[in-house]
Amino acid sequence: MVIDITGLSSNQATQSRGKVSEQPATGNKTTENTATASKPASSVNISDTAQAIQKTIDNSSADDGINSDRVAELKAAIEDGSYQVDALSTAKGIFQIESQLG
Repeated sequence: MVIDITGLSSNQATQSRGKVSEQPATGNKTTENTATASKPASSVNISDTAQAIQKTIDNSSADDGINSDRVAELKAAIEDGSYQVDALSTAKGIFQIESQLG
């Protein structure tokens, strides 16, 4: 803390210097009164679009689109060695993805 004592007598300068613990804190106002007095009521409004999106997400979570029967068939075919990879179809799929990426 800097005290400008220019123009003060030595007695005034000595009296104006107080201990830090005796000086009022200027930056530390009590926030207890200001926080409770000026606290506005808050509310949230969710648009119809956001509600529709949330409903779609909730519904899709229940029906994840996985065909469990088909997955079971593929697993069984892979395990017994009868699953055959179609190389041409796989290559075409990779080529399509690459062409879309740029």
